[in-house]
Amino acid sequence: PYLVNESDYVACHTTSYVHKFDLAASLKQGGIFLLNCPWRTIEELDQQLPARLRHQLAEREAAFYVIDASKIAREAGIGQYINMCLQTVFFALSGVVEFNKAIEVLKHDVVKLYHRKVLEIIDKNIKAIDMSCDRNLLYRVPYNRDSWLALVPPAEEPRRRGLLKLDNPKLEQFNKEIFEPVGKFQGDAI
Repeated sequence: PYLVNESDYVACHTTSYVHKFDLAASLKQGGIFLLNCPWRTIEELDQQLPARLRHQLAEREAAFYVIDASKIAREAGIGQYINMCLQTVFFALSGVVEFNKAIEVLKHDVVKLYHRKVLEIIDKNIKAIDMSCDRNLLYRVPYNRDSWLALVPPAEEPRRRGLLKLDNPKLEQFNKEIFEPVGKFQGDAI
């Protein structure tokens, strides 16, 4: 997240990113963290999420939510397109706009965006919005803050994949100081 130093709301739409990026680095104390994933239990989350992320969420006393937007999108008939689901959840959790007004505008925009397409596409997107409004599908994770705070994140192992592989000290320095941070979306730290 370039140029964002303090976030009230961070959402991870792709589960593999929890292992690739420092997602909670900019999350404010008491901020909201949303994860699109199929995991619903503490046991599953403890098994799937890296210790570093769990520790950071506990340290920041984050409100941690999960939703399976991918499943909602499939059930609504829009396939892999999770944007309507996650926009809906953003408005439900962030409070930046009155929720009912935001949903009204989202639905209006769907009609405006797809008015030249088949009516079925509009209906499916509106169904995805409505399903995402269901509070039973949006789950606030009741993590044990003390347990997650006690986690000691392991030291990061350097990722060597994709780096320039020449026996040149200047290239090694470039890899370490430029290429690796940029690859982890930490370019602002350079």
